[in-house]
Amino acid sequence: MLNFDADIFDAAEVGDIETVERFWSESIDVDYQDLAGRTLLMYAASNGHIDVFNFLFKHNADASLKDKMGET
Repeated sequence: MLNFDADIFDAAEVGDIETVERFWSESIDVDYQDLAGRTLLMYAASNGHIDVFNFLFKHNADASLKDKMGET
């Protein structure tokens, strides 16, 4: 069983598109935020994983969400 909090953010951070797609197929919220308010889109973008970013954006991830520091 996948640990949602750790595994999905780790996958977005390291560019593991297969794991991101698997979570998405299990109906995850693409705008899910960690305790600091960071989204999957933020993790993918800040680490240069354009394929993960594009996948999330294509599936309606909200690029305007802000983390607890006010960053998008």
